[in-house]
Amino acid sequence: NPNWSPDGGSIVVSGTRGGISDLYIIDLASGAAQRLTSDRYAYFHPAYSPDGSTIAFVTDQSRTNLDQLSYAGYTIGVREVATGATRMLPVPQAGHNINPVWSRDGTSLYFVSDVSGIANIYRIEVGSGAVSQITRIFSGVSGITALSPTISAARDIDRVLFTSFEGNGYNIYALEQAEALAGAPLAMPQVATGDTIAPLAALLPPHPRPAEPAFNRVAQQVNDATTGLPSAAAAADYPVVPYRPRLGLDYIGQPMIGATVGGGMGGGGLFGAVSAIWSDVLGRHTVMGAVQAQGELDEIGFSTLYLYSPLRWNLGVAAQRIPYVFPAFSQTGTPGDFQRNFFRFRLFDTRVTGVAQYPFSHVQRAEFTAGPRRIAEDVRIIEQRFVAGQAFPPESRREPGSSFNMFETSAALIYDSSLFGFTSPFAGQRYRFELNPIFGQIQMVQATADYRRYLFFNPFTVAVRGLHYGRYGRDQAAFRDIYIGYPWFVRGYAPNDVERACRESTAPCPLNQLSGQRIGVVNAELRFPLIRALVLGVAPIGFPPIEGFFFADAGTAWGETPQGTTTPIFARPGGENSLDRPFFTSIGAGARVNVFGYIIVEVDYVNPLDRDRGWHWQFNFQPGF
Repeated sequence: NPNWSPDGGSIVVSGTRGGISDLYIIDLASGAAQRLTSDRYAYFHPAYSPDGSTIAFVTDQSRTNLDQLSYAGYTIGVREVATGATRMLPVPQAGHNINPVWSRDGTSLYFVSDVSGIANIYRIEVGSGAVSQITRIFSGVSGITALSPTISAARDIDRVLFTSFEGNGYNIYALEQAEALAGAPLAMPQVATGDTIAPLAALLPPHPRPAEPAFNRVAQQVNDATTGLPSAAAAADYPVVPYRPRLGLDYIGQPMIGATVGGGMGGGGLFGAVSAIWSDVLGRHTVMGAVQAQGELDEIGFSTLYLYSPLRWNLGVAAQRIPYVFPAFSQTGTPGDFQRNFFRFRLFDTRVTGVAQYPFSHVQRAEFTAGPRRIAEDVRIIEQRFVAGQAFPPESRREPGSSFNMFETSAALIYDSSLFGFTSPFAGQRYRFELNPIFGQIQMVQATADYRRYLFFNPFTVAVRGLHYGRYGRDQAAFRDIYIGYPWFVRGYAPNDVERACRESTAPCPLNQLSGQRIGVVNAELRFPLIRALVLGVAPIGFPPIEGFFFADAGTAWGETPQGTTTPIFARPGGENSLDRPFFTSIGAGARVNVFGYIIVEVDYVNPLDRDRGWHWQFNFQPGF
């Protein structure tokens, strides 16, 4: 709640540091901050007096006992700017007193109090301490939250504005008459015997409240902060031992398990996955792990991370062995005499990585990693001959592929203030800028620039993304090229669909133009809710949230090819230079559904503008970018 000084040269604010709020004066010319309070109590709602000599504020200082952990309502104090002298005003002791606002002449304060059980506006004379009640609204005056400001007073005329929640919305009212602003003397509300907290509106029957203890046990227990606490002598004898962290399960992912029998890709196998997170009570030690099976015993993969975070620097170590399996099929020969070939390409990514993270804020951090990595490939080939319609038993063999040993490092700047809805982010922004130098048998640098912005215009969201990923250096072509036709890049160019269309057409095939060691992708979506809840009659029925969207995608891929180095150009496909890499584009509409919080299904009706397929349906399992 920043509040201007009368001369406009400074503002007084309530600032939080280390979870504790204090008052600060900010000099607008120099930017220097002067700290006014420094203790464990709460301070907020500061307000300059009209002459700038005094600051009123809200605090729990006079009514809270931190040693006993006894917390009471908020009261109002005033502080002399020149001397720092502070005193508490005799506002009502029951309930909360917040939002002090100075009268035009600076002799009194308007404030909000729920001393009666209902929040209303009161006035206190700063000199005499006399309190009067200004409003008597049965529904109360209120801001957005229980402690939000709700009143404002003009400095040049006698006028007070306040808000009240009525009819499912906030109304603004004005008080201008002198009689209304003066108010009526405060009548002390009835409370239970021995109770200074429970006001009339919160008082349980019977009414009036009898004085017998049986009718006041709850109020007495609420006000008793010492029962159950050890004495000072007993507490001094308690042993003090160092903190010993013990890990406990925080989260376990949805387990999955399945099995297959037979099949053309090499028989059956076991499939499944599970993930979990453990941490200690103080959150200083975190362990994350996941295990996944993909059919064969040596295709069981895992990933684990340990993070040590009691300091500003978060340090950790990660280890993983992740297998990637890619099937393929080919057929050679004539219709009566042919051979079917099934390929099961496997890539194993094994690494151990040290991690260091430095958070600049809750949404931004720098991240550094380093460690050894090994990538190994092999392929299982299953061949089956057919002669004159007779099938011979399939033959299987495994052939080793290439392998690489390397040492990887990375440095990244990461920002994420996005707010995620049921199926995709709807507000905020995210970015990741990263350099990933690699040494050893593979020498190159991987670069990532990924920026995403979400503009929220209730209920619509305009989402845009710009992405570049590229490999640079001696061995940039050592690994499989990156294909931009996947649905998370440019929709409408699914690789199997494009490859099939190329086999069935005599037109030039764009498949090789969609891959490269470097890619650039731009996406835009207009998102809006289609279904939030399905209600039949008076009974709400849970229905998976559905998000609709219109989209436009564009992307290009380039790099080293056997014919030479390709270059991206801002043009559509169809140029004569084979080394030019144009942008492939698509437009369409779609919907995403969150299936019971388990998986997000995306359905697109897409028109790839740079191929002859036209409008068609496409299905994916992915959240919005």
